[in-house]
Amino acid sequence: MKKTTAVFIALALCVAVFALYFIISNISDKDGEGANEDVYLYVDQNDISKISSFSFVGGEFDLSFEKNESGAWKYSKNGTLPVNENIIEKMLESTKTVLATKIISEDVSQDELSQYGLDSPSYKLKLSSDHGEKCYLFGDLIKSKGLRYMMREGSHTVYLAEDTLVESFSNDLTDCLSTDTFPIISEEEIVSFETVCGSFSLLQSVSENEKLANALSSLSPERAVDFGKENFSIYGLSESESILVSITLKNSKEIKIKFGLGETEEFIYALVHNDSGVFSEMIYLVTCEDFDGLYSHLAAAAESSAANGENK
Repeated sequence: MKKTTAVFIALALCVAVFALYFIISNISDKDGEGANEDVYLYVDQNDISKISSFSFVGGEFDLSFEKNESGAWKYSKNGTLPVNENIIEKMLESTKTVLATKIISEDVSQDELSQYGLDSPSYKLKLSSDHGEKCYLFGDLIKSKGLRYMMREGSHTVYLAEDTLVESFSNDLTDCLSTDTFPIISEEEIVSFETVCGSFSLLQSVSENEKLANALSSLSPERAVDFGKENFSIYGLSESESILVSITLKNSKEIKIKFGLGETEEFIYALVHNDSGVFSEMIYLVTCEDFDGLYSHLAAAAESSAANGENK
C-alpha cells in the first residue's frame, strides 16, 4: 500500500513539473523574446495598384518616387532620370499585407514611445494612394530575433514585426534607376548635323563629314557612370563645356546629344533625351566605331569655342 502511494505521488510530481515547464515556455517576456515566429497578426493592407507616391527615409536612405501623368514611376527629386519599374513594384509588393508577430501595447502613450525607439523612428515609410496617406514608423531592432518595433503614425498600437518591410525598401537610389534608350541613328537617314559649343556653331551635311556620320550612327553607351547636373562639370558636361550635336534626319526628325570630353582622349561622355523629350541627367560613357574621329571633331569644337571666347 505504501509503495502504491509513493508511486502515485511521484507521478503527480512529474505531471506538475511538466505542466509548469509548458506554462513557463509559453510565457512571452516584455520585449517579445518569446514571440511565436509561426503566428502572424494582421496590421494593415494596401492596394499597390492605387499607390501614387511613396517615400522611405532613414539611415542612409532617402527615397521618394511618384507616378507621372502617364502612370510611370519617376524619382521625385529628379524627374529626368530613368526608373527601374520592376524594382519599384517589388518594393511596394511588400506592403500589400502588413503583418506583425506580437502586439506590444494597444494604448501606448507619447512618453512610452522612447522605450521602443518610436519617439524618433529609425525609418519612416509613407504611402499615398486614392484612399489617402499612410505612414509606418519603425523603431528599435532586436537583432537576435530579426524583429523590429513598428506602428502606424497616428495610432496608439505598437507591434513587434519581422524586419522585412525595412529590408524591402533598403535600396540605394542607383538600384532604383534604369538606363535611357539610346537613339537609333541610321547613317543613310542623316541629312546634316550641327555642332554647337558656347559661341561656336558649325552646320555640315553628310557629304562634308562622312566620318562623323559614321561615328554618330554607331554611337552606343558602354555604361552609366553617374547622374545629376551637380556632377556635370566632372564629365565636361557643364553648360559652358558641353558640345551639343543636333542631327537632322530625312523624315525631318531631329536627334540631340550632348557630349562631354574626359581628361584624356579615351573618354567621351554623353547625355541623351529621355522618353519625355528632355535631356536625362543620367551620364553615360559612350563608344562608337570611329571613336578617334568623334573625339577629334568634339575637341576641335571645344577649342574653337575657347578661341572665340578669348577673342571677345
